[in-house]
Amino acid sequence: MLTTETQRRLVFHGSLILLVGLFCGLLSVIEVSTGSSRMWQGAHSALLILGVWLLAAAAVLPLLLLEKREATALRWALLVMAYSFMVAVIIQAMTGERALGPDPSPLNMTAFAANILAVLGTFLSASLTAVGAWNALRESRRLEAATA
Repeated sequence: MLTTETQRRLVFHGSLILLVGLFCGLLSVIEVSTGSSRMWQGAHSALLILGVWLLAAAAVLPLLLLEKREATALRWALLVMAYSFMVAVIIQAMTGERALGPDPSPLNMTAFAANILAVLGTFLSASLTAVGAWNALRESRRLEAATA
């Protein structure tokens, strides 16, 4: 079940991700001299988008109709997506290297694994949101037909 507590948690975590994203924006200005500024700008933008995604997800939760296990999966998918992507973009910005494939470096391998988790979480989050919206639409049509 999607509860008010779930909404509060998503707002909290979305706010944390936004704060980290804002800090990455500060680092993008400071790191201009080292050449890693573009990676920090990418981390800044990505984390701001993820924070807003969590805030938006929290706002639309009451509109979704999901089974309890689907609602739990949505909540965890959103959080795993956001935090794993945060780890990935920060490691990539710190090292100045993109982690788009397996790498012998433990740090880059961590970033690559976090990228994979983020992608899986993204697809699961978007899919469960779509399913919840579809279920809610079907239920509202069923109720309209029953009262007509």
